[in-house]
Amino acid sequence: MNKQSKKRKIKDFISLNIGVLLSSIAFVYVMTPNKAVYGGVQGISIIISGLFPNFDRVSYVLLALNIFFLILALIFVSKEFFLKTIYCSIAGFVYAWLLEFGLTSEVIKTSLEIFNSNGLLVVFFSAVLMGAGLGLALKAGASTGGVDILQAICYKYLKMPYGKSLIFIDGTIVLIGSLLLHTGTAFIENILYALVMILVSGFVMDSIVFSGFNVRSMYIITNNPDEVKKYVLEKLSRGVTEINAVGGYTGETRRMLVCVLSSREYYVLKDIIQNIDPTAFIYATRASEVHGEGFSYDSFEE
Repeated sequence: MNKQSKKRKIKDFISLNIGVLLSSIAFVYVMTPNKAVYGGVQGISIIISGLFPNFDRVSYVLLALNIFFLILALIFVSKEFFLKTIYCSIAGFVYAWLLEFGLTSEVIKTSLEIFNSNGLLVVFFSAVLMGAGLGLALKAGASTGGVDILQAICYKYLKMPYGKSLIFIDGTIVLIGSLLLHTGTAFIENILYALVMILVSGFVMDSIVFSGFNVRSMYIITNNPDEVKKYVLEKLSRGVTEINAVGGYTGETRRMLVCVLSSREYYVLKDIIQNIDPTAFIYATRASEVHGEGFSYDSFEE
């Protein structure tokens, strides 16, 4: 394993653990005391533990469910998916188990009071924690297990898209949890809060996953391609691809330069091109994901 690969693995491992810890904090200190069922394997854990009022260790329920889902993954999905999921499943239990030692009666009372007086704010904050946690885990290339496994099974055997299966599975968990653990207006509140949780955490998760790829793909047709290319290669230290482009109206063949730049580099290069060739044709698109030297790893020559 070279130095760069080892560095990436260490970085992914740290991100993965921070992600699992963040989601565990929201689970233990917000969702569990308030019996807030917002989907996922954590929601199922809260439903089961909520049916036994004297049982105060939700982490053990989470562990049992994770083991059950891991067995399903091994039988119905694949060994590779099982191995990819096992660490997050165990880490989720360990962090939840450790955090539960701080879940004293006073902490539970405080959590209930804050939730009752500022429910939407608490749910929003929890959604940010959960979304950030899941985003960091996914960005590290890990599967968080639980509902992910059910989604994989639905896709493999029913050809159900991940988006639809997620809505169906989480919707079912939220509905069952609301029916069993809440009555009256609390039933409606849990469903509405769950909707906020799913939407906000999904947005935050996507923002985390794609945060490192806030870059632009830039396409340039200019009368001075060599000068522009030299600036990109020497000043910005970015790669350039040349494509022979044929004008649809004139039939003229021109050299089109294509490069991927950070947002800051894009604005710098745009100004440079306008100074070099005010008649240059430029268009840019936002790249949602980029892999390669300078983006997903550093230069091996450094």
